[in-house]
Amino acid sequence: MLLKNLILAYSYCDVCGEEKKTEMVCCNYTYTNELDDISITEESCWSICNECSNSLNQA
Repeated sequence: MLLKNLILAYSYCDVCGEEKKTEMVCCNYTYTNELDDISITEESCWSICNECSNSLNQA
């Protein structure tokens, strides 16, 4: 499950990073885990993207 979440996180980062022209692309993004569907809020959206960008830069 951790690997799945990691893959989702990087896919999410790609969405946010490549589509900076509109926040809607990022902040309406949803993903599915084993329990339920989660809609990510605007605040957590950019938090996740920033964390992902930092991880990519450190890699």
